[in-house]
Amino acid sequence: MVNGITVAAQTAQDGFGGIDLMRASAGGWAAAGEAMLATGVTAYRPTVITAPEDEMAAALASAAEAAETAKAVAEIEALS
Repeated sequence: MVNGITVAAQTAQDGFGGIDLMRASAGGWAAAGEAMLATGVTAYRPTVITAPEDEMAAALASAAEAAETAKAVAEIEALS
C-alpha cells in the first residue's frame, strides 16, 4: 500500500491481452497498459527479448512514445 492506495505490480511482462510488446506500436503498448490497469495492475516491467538490434530499438521507441502519450494506464517502471 502506498499513500493509502493498494498497488499491484507485474514484473517481467512481455505481453498482455494478446499484445506482444516486442512488436507492438505505441498504441499497442497503451492498450496493454489499459488492460493491465483494468485488472488491478498499476505498474509493470516489460521484457525486451534478445532480437536483432533494429527490432529491439523499435520496441524501445514504441515504449518511450507510449510512456509519454498514454494516460490512465499501468505505469512502465523499467525495461528488463
